[in-house]
Amino acid sequence: MPSTTQYRGAARRQHEKVLSIIGPPQRAAYGSAEIEKLDIYKTRRPNAPIIAYIHGGACVAAARPRNAYIAEPFVKAGAHLSPSKEVAGGLDHIV
Repeated sequence: MPSTTQYRGAARRQHEKVLSIIGPPQRAAYGSAEIEKLDIYKTRRPNAPIIAYIHGGACVAAARPRNAYIAEPFVKAGAHLSPSKEVAGGLDHIV
């Protein structure tokens, strides 16, 4: 079983590899605080749908997770993806 250090290293390498394929995310603010910003991995397809993926589990290793690997299949299929580890204020005010 890999150690946490090995897992994080592999995740970082995978994240960088995917970024070299799909490019870095665009940052979009929905508020004034740093936590109120989303990463949006964009496709080149015009009028593409936007998918918001909100991670429901603990993601405490980094302020902005290395999650480009989640976006790659969506971007390649023609959709924008905004993965997030949390939403400021919780989900109660959104749903």
